[in-house]
Amino acid sequence: MRGFKAYVRILFWAAFLLFVFNRFSLRPLVLESDLPEFLHIAVLSFPNLAEAILGMTVVTGIVFRLRDSLAAAMKDVMLYLLAALATLIYVVSQELGYHHLGGNNTYDVFDLLASILGVVLMFALFCFFGFQATESE
Repeated sequence: MRGFKAYVRILFWAAFLLFVFNRFSLRPLVLESDLPEFLHIAVLSFPNLAEAILGMTVVTGIVFRLRDSLAAAMKDVMLYLLAALATLIYVVSQELGYHHLGGNNTYDVFDLLASILGVVLMFALFCFFGFQATESE
């Protein structure tokens, strides 16, 4: 069983740490100030972007582990697509209020766009740079 590429681990932990920083430090500071509206939107929507990045990474890892344990012959790009669709279904359905598994949520188009952007970004990165490390990495 191979591990994940270094950039995947870095992005995962960076998204997590930025989520925590945004939640407890940056968001209160920005919301209490008289800064431009786009900064308010950014700090309020960043958790959705981070959730999509973290979710896409976790789901992709699960899909790869399943493929490896089942000795299935699926191409990596199909796994990325499968992971992206599963993650999109989760984050979009949560944002639209079909479930509240991630907590109580209010609909905001910017949150929806941030969620979609996170999944699309990770899908593109995985397609371009890969997900699993090779034996030499």
